[in-house]
Amino acid sequence: MFVIVVGGGNTGSQLAKLLLEAGHTVHVIDERPIILEKLAMEVPQEVIVHGDGSSPAVLEKAGIQKAQVLAAVTGSDETNLVVTSLGKFEFNVPRVIARINNSKNAWLFTPEMGVDVSLNQAEILAKLTVVLFSGGKDFPRRSSCGDCCQRFESSSELHHLWNYSSWRDHHSTRGHRIGRRR
Repeated sequence: MFVIVVGGGNTGSQLAKLLLEAGHTVHVIDERPIILEKLAMEVPQEVIVHGDGSSPAVLEKAGIQKAQVLAAVTGSDETNLVVTSLGKFEFNVPRVIARINNSKNAWLFTPEMGVDVSLNQAEILAKLTVVLFSGGKDFPRRSSCGDCCQRFESSSELHHLWNYSSWRDHHSTRGHRIGRRR
């Protein structure tokens, strides 16, 4: 699978490394010199694309026309929304994922804004912390990459952890939310 990651900070670099380890083709876009230096030590040089990920020209340089997945994981919700809108509506990327930095902005991360999957980091971390407060009995100790979400030791643990039964269309491409109830 060919994935473009916009944002090469901690989240973007970790995502890129995991995807590369899984055998995917990845391009990471960032323009910050210090981040580019860090990325150069963590991933192969051909993975790194220097530039503003919200620029159509830079997205084209990264090969967005061939991308199967676009992940907007910058530290700016505004940038992530611009990137997702461009990816979905200008370049017709089949799967668009966005990081939500400020929970107050979660309502904006919708299919109408080009977002297929949103990851609300504060809510995800809070939910995991609550599970750990309860002794962590149902918290999975090991995980590996799965279809559209992480696959844990038993799927019932994941469903209990996230209470997917109350979420709309868990395994669909459009409207899938992780860390955000519908």
